[in-house]
Amino acid sequence: MNNIDCNTTSANITHFLAGVELVKKARIDFNIASENWPYPTRHQFGMHDDKYYAEVWVDGMDWQHTYWIIESCNYSNPFINPLIQFESHEEENKFNEWEFSELLKGIMWFRREEMWIESFDYGRFNDTIWPYVHVGEPDSRYTFFKNCYIEHASQQRVHFLINESYIRR
Repeated sequence: MNNIDCNTTSANITHFLAGVELVKKARIDFNIASENWPYPTRHQFGMHDDKYYAEVWVDGMDWQHTYWIIESCNYSNPFINPLIQFESHEEENKFNEWEFSELLKGIMWFRREEMWIESFDYGRFNDTIWPYVHVGEPDSRYTFFKNCYIEHASQQRVHFLINESYIRR
């Protein structure tokens, strides 16, 4: 892929004007390949001028997605980390939309507590998502991802990789 991105518009707003460049640099830093341009998802946390603000971005290969989290804390420059990676679109499609959204909200709520507020009050996400997150062994390809699955009565088992720094233990 060349250095020119053809993604000039997105249906989702972003407050990280250099988000594309952050993802492209992070791909190199974390050795994660992508055939597609990065773009913001609808998943955001906080207001852009809060002491903690985060957005979830996505890119990936033609057969799978990698989700990235871009964060800013205490008005510092934004930083990015890989968040979730699916092995295939088929696996990702098992995630019902509400559960995936709750997982991302729970992650960002947790990060705000860890990075800024430090009250360790995880609020309603203590019982809506974290009891169903089953974290396994580290992935052999990446030191920061662990194998994970979510499953309960209304959510069939879905497997994915998750950045262990972003999960409540």
